[in-house]
Amino acid sequence: MAYMDRDRLLKTAGAKFDYEYAANTSNIANIAYNHRGDSNEVDYSYDNLDRLTLAEYNVTDESNEVFTIDDLGNRSLVNVRDGSNVDYVIDANTNRYTEIGGSNPEYDAAGNLIEDYNGYKYEYDYENQ
Repeated sequence: MAYMDRDRLLKTAGAKFDYEYAANTSNIANIAYNHRGDSNEVDYSYDNLDRLTLAEYNVTDESNEVFTIDDLGNRSLVNVRDGSNVDYVIDANTNRYTEIGGSNPEYDAAGNLIEDYNGYKYEYDYENQ
């Protein structure tokens, strides 16, 4: 693997992903999937607070994913590549997601995510790490 300043990944071994970063940030601006034989790339755009707003897939169908952010910085909606929307419902009192695309994430008493909307489970130690 090749790294540049601030330990940012530039290339990977084997799969041949190449990374470009937005100027003066650690935001990934582009990933090129050079191991696939064609020019598959994804360009990423961010808002003025460095939150992801767009993933532009430069493949045959030229599909995109658009990320909508609420005033508190939470993802509220994603328009995915197939054109459908994934809604994110947020509890105004806890600022946690209560529903993502029809599934309900679960949290422990300390507010840690213990099961995400895909069913992946997470565990934390006594320091909530």
